[in-house]
Amino acid sequence: MRPSSPFAAGAAALAVAIAGSTGAGADDGGCTRVGSPGTSLQSLLDGVEPGDVACLHGGAYEGDVTMTRGGSGDDGRVVVRSFPGERAKIAGRLTVARTADYVTFRGLDLDGHDAPACTAKETCTRLPSPTVNGDHVTFEDNDVTNRHVGICFNLGHPGYGRPQGVVIQRNRIHDCGRVDPVSNHDHGIYLAYSDDTKILGNLIYDNADRGIQLYPDAQRTLIRGNVIDGNGEGVIFSGGGGTTSNDNVLENNAITNSRIRHDVETWWPDAPGHGNVVRDNCVFGGKQGEIADHRGYEVSGNLRADPGYRDRGGKDFRLQDGSPCAALVDTSLMEPAPEAAPTPAEGGQPEPSDEAQGSAEPQGEPEPPNPQGEPDAQGEPAPEPEPQGAPAPEGQQAEPDPPDEPASPPEPEFPPDPQDETVPNPQGEPAPEPQAAPATDDPVLDIVPVVPLPEPDPAVTDPSAATADAVAEIVEAVAPAAEPE
Repeated sequence: MRPSSPFAAGAAALAVAIAGSTGAGADDGGCTRVGSPGTSLQSLLDGVEPGDVACLHGGAYEGDVTMTRGGSGDDGRVVVRSFPGERAKIAGRLTVARTADYVTFRGLDLDGHDAPACTAKETCTRLPSPTVNGDHVTFEDNDVTNRHVGICFNLGHPGYGRPQGVVIQRNRIHDCGRVDPVSNHDHGIYLAYSDDTKILGNLIYDNADRGIQLYPDAQRTLIRGNVIDGNGEGVIFSGGGGTTSNDNVLENNAITNSRIRHDVETWWPDAPGHGNVVRDNCVFGGKQGEIADHRGYEVSGNLRADPGYRDRGGKDFRLQDGSPCAALVDTSLMEPAPEAAPTPAEGGQPEPSDEAQGSAEPQGEPEPPNPQGEPDAQGEPAPEPEPQGAPAPEGQQAEPDPPDEPASPPEPEFPPDPQDETVPNPQGEPAPEPQAAPATDDPVLDIVPVVPLPEPDPAVTDPSAATADAVAEIVEAVAPAAEPE
């Protein structure tokens, strides 16, 4: 089913949600804990109980933060958010430990530029932020970046946790990863070891390498209703070390203008993954093409067409009137529901377990392996000891690969020389010669002529001028896709 909601509506609403306050209708009556710049954010978060709403007054909270305590379920979530009507910024690495389930981060600026440095043996320069190892964690209506120093979102690590049911929705995720030159390791969202993640209604743009990377073991991910523009590559499905990413669905997104390779691609050093689906997306402008191949996923109903963003340079990703992608991309997910005042959970508050009261998750974990042939756990240092002298729990150290398992062959650094058109793609094969556009009756990729679009209305070209009142009503969202068989 293809959604009929106009793309302009959802993107404008997202711009309002991110640029302004954390939500209409909220008041300070629901904030059970309040923080201010200059006080210890870590101490505030160390004291939360299930059902707490921690509101942060506007301004910057400097330093790394580890969330070790969480909620008791969806009705007893811990919420960390900007104080109503204000905007708070966490400037440092944000880590959500495996003990911190059912936590929501809402309406914050998350800047990982000053996250801790990686060790000399690792492929990164700064550790990822946010790093998520807890279950049922939600990030919504945030602005996430690190101003081009490394990975932004990183989900899962064999030594620190395998998150279940994470939701990333209505965020701006941008300018993540090293450039000039790019490293081929730095992504906007890195799903390493995760299950049942939902990535819905985000703007994911200008990241150095992949906008979204599923490698090596991302299972049952739903990626729907996002704009994924101007990244090195858009989305990659991959595997390695005997595992593959399976049963993931990429649908009703705009995936455009990838600067280095494809808008959608795969990398399978061994057998390909199964149950992956790429359908009903608007794809356009990838440097090496839109959809690289059909190995390891089923491809159907995708449209190659210029979506006609109103002001791509100004990061206004609403569509001009008459866009061929307006009826295809699911934009209803970009519209935040009206927000009621946050209230604590009713009833008694269960005490956190002894495990949840333990010391913070280690901050020195290595970057997860990368699908471009980096050695697996053989080249990773063991996890650092728990802070405050607590011993590392059993099973926290990643097991090394078997000695007889060779590492994947390394791949060349990217980007290639602008004049060199023969740099290998992720499968290690020479890039194909440029081909003529496929016929319009191609059952996999529908090709439409790119017709001139009308000039944008100056009153709405500037994202800051867009308001929710000026947005057309969004029609009902598409029905959830059936589980892949």
